[in-house]
Amino acid sequence: MILIFCETINISSKQVLEYLRIENQKFETFTENDVIEFTYEINDSCFSYKVYKNDKFICLDSQIKSIWYSRVDIRVKNIEIQNVLNKNELAYKELESYSVEYNYVRYSKIIECLHSKKCLGTFGKGNFNKISFLEKCNELRIGIPDTLITSSKLELISFLKKHNNSGIITKSLGVPYLELISKDLDVEKWKRGVTVEVNSNDLIQIPDTFQLSLFQNKIEKEFEIRTFYLNGDCYSMAIFSQSTELSMLDCRLGDDIKMRRCSYTLPKMVEKKVCELMKSLNLNTGSLDIILTKKGDFVFLEVNPVGQFGDVSYLTNANIEYRIAKYLID
Repeated sequence: MILIFCETINISSKQVLEYLRIENQKFETFTENDVIEFTYEINDSCFSYKVYKNDKFICLDSQIKSIWYSRVDIRVKNIEIQNVLNKNELAYKELESYSVEYNYVRYSKIIECLHSKKCLGTFGKGNFNKISFLEKCNELRIGIPDTLITSSKLELISFLKKHNNSGIITKSLGVPYLELISKDLDVEKWKRGVTVEVNSNDLIQIPDTFQLSLFQNKIEKEFEIRTFYLNGDCYSMAIFSQSTELSMLDCRLGDDIKMRRCSYTLPKMVEKKVCELMKSLNLNTGSLDIILTKKGDFVFLEVNPVGQFGDVSYLTNANIEYRIAKYLID
């Protein structure tokens, strides 16, 4: 049995499932609408568990061949403690806090069990900590932008002066924000947070202190690179974001104008750095954003452990969907 945690509408995941069907593999999908639960048997000779999906038995732990955490983390059914026979036996003052703790115990144990199997992806790491990523790159001597993470306007002014010639940018420190900009009947249109340039005029509107934010020096790009990492292998494409003014700052701004993109092979030394970095971050898959500078240097921006790989797969003819299926089967 192969357990797959994926979005209902994700095309790449559906293609992986199709390959599994062709290979006559038994699998079960958990989408954003499904809940998972384990029951356990523990004695002096064994530790075992049964897997349930929406209260229906799926398999024994011994029957699990592999697991793929695509883009949906596990969901456990929220248990609310409504009736307590003897309140003196309750170790918490509030029933609500007990319920939260109880749900977390179940959630964390399920993740621990899943990670003990052959698992592609890391549950709980849908968005990797950017500070930890930059710190690890620095430790491994991998090129990164000069970075300031601060809540102080004075520190930001100093950082801007330091990079006045090239300029500085800011982007989300965590998950990119989404803003609802229009709604027509049942169709909603959202604006996604992207990279924004910061100049001296912007400082006038910034208060003396603000929420902790990430700032980096603006890098002159030759082009951008998207690399999908799969258990030691790298599949890359070049994104010519500098071909239009709209997408120069952030290639995501050019998604609707069909920028030129093509297959790209990272130099062996850079691929080696990617593999070294991913192993250090304890990630066996993910999408990395890299810049090739005008000077020919490779600068790493960030990693998305559950990043999309459909474009990389199609444009590089790598058929990553098949490779993922093969990993899950073997």
